[in-house]
Amino acid sequence: ICFCTLLMEGEEAQFESEEVQSTASTLPHGFSLGVIDSCLDDMWGRYQLVALLALCLADISANAQLFVMAYIMDEFGVSDTLQGLLSASAFVGMFFGGFYAGVIADKIGRKPCLLATMVINFLSGTLIAVFNEWWVWILFCRIIAGVGVGGVLSSCFTMAAEIVGPKYRGPYIAVLCTSSTLAGIYIASCCWVLLGHYHVHWVFASFSTQLPNIPSLLLGYYWICETPKYQFDQGDIPSSIASLQIMASRSRVDISERLNDEEMVEINPQEKSNVETGQGQVSTCGQVLRLFDSELNALTWSLGITWFAMSFGWYGIILWVPNLFKSYGGTADIYQQAFMVPLAGLAGNFTVTVLVNKLGGSALLSISMFVSFIIVGCMSFMNSLTSVVVLACLYNAVSTAGWDALSCVSAEAYPTRIRGTAVGFMNAVEQVASGSSQLAFGVVFSYGLSPFYILFPSACTMAIGAASALFLHRRLQRICETGSKFSPVVRAAPPRMTTRVVNRLAKN
Repeated sequence: ICFCTLLMEGEEAQFESEEVQSTASTLPHGFSLGVIDSCLDDMWGRYQLVALLALCLADISANAQLFVMAYIMDEFGVSDTLQGLLSASAFVGMFFGGFYAGVIADKIGRKPCLLATMVINFLSGTLIAVFNEWWVWILFCRIIAGVGVGGVLSSCFTMAAEIVGPKYRGPYIAVLCTSSTLAGIYIASCCWVLLGHYHVHWVFASFSTQLPNIPSLLLGYYWICETPKYQFDQGDIPSSIASLQIMASRSRVDISERLNDEEMVEINPQEKSNVETGQGQVSTCGQVLRLFDSELNALTWSLGITWFAMSFGWYGIILWVPNLFKSYGGTADIYQQAFMVPLAGLAGNFTVTVLVNKLGGSALLSISMFVSFIIVGCMSFMNSLTSVVVLACLYNAVSTAGWDALSCVSAEAYPTRIRGTAVGFMNAVEQVASGSSQLAFGVVFSYGLSPFYILFPSACTMAIGAASALFLHRRLQRICETGSKFSPVVRAAPPRMTTRVVNRLAKN
């Protein structure tokens, strides 16, 4: 009943948008990103919570589509090398889907890109479940599914970074990151019940990945509106104000006083130039090259190396957990043991949600990657199944905290005009590393080699990622101290939070 009510209210608000648009033109002309951030902080409420539900469901469905292959590959009856190819095929699609979804989102908008990738994810997942007899068809559908999954993940974090104000942005993105852990728990539970207990066909486990996508698609269409920051950056101020008023009305908050506050409408020359000229049509190559501007170059390289190292090490272990446990003698309770690993990730999600505004995302990232390196290094020399299961759970808890912190830093580190491209670019780097790990570790299992040849390379990449994360932490510390115009985190953050973060970083 509550779900239907939300849909009806969202549909009614669509008809109200024209009326809101007409009143927007009477508001002050000194409209800036600072005003948008202040309004978003003031209107925190039901709109953001329902939008978070929609984004989390979309993220759960996308990640479940990715994780399910680890549980159903043995049902295909193919070699370990071909299993590695099937597992890596999704990352090929995610490379193109994540990258181009970010670029397209910067050109046509966040909402259309999110809805389109959700539809692709749903259709491809359904086709895999319907036509499942030929592995070549499954391989093709996995590539198409990867396009949808990569696009959804890129669009969700870009959207989440722009519909909340600086006061709640860090915890909001951290909660969204929890959906990845929930996806692992969800698909592990489905496979444990369907495959481990009832021994049904793997098609049912595959189709279960699309169940969260249906309510997410409906909520995304009827409830979520285009982000005001994107519309402002495109020079469409009336639409930006209209979106703010729609969001405020759904949160039952009045922001008219904030919009008319003369002290809040100072607009800096850079923003004024952007509004007057608009975003402009920039080629895909030109949009990517913006990430390597003089002041963004070091930030992009350090983030890219961290993304690569984290993805290679994490996906190389987590997506091969059932096979890894079998190598150590796991048999009857293999699905139950695999279920425990994503469940442990909730501890990492909770840690980041609580501490991200106190310690900062870059500090949490550095700590978690260093601890992950130590844990995987210890796993490389273990021989018993029990110790490997315990360390795998501990590793997922710590590395999940690193994932959440990395997502928070990546989503906030770039200005609005290239945020979608930046998130998409990092998503593409992630897929290159993830696909490489799947192919490499598939060969390891096909030749019957020791799990040491999986765990030790993962530990080495985690060490590289820890060093890159430390450099990233120092780079962001210098940005905070200098107040660079390329740092929207500092520019938009409340003074009290900025002072606290800078003091803590300086102390560290």
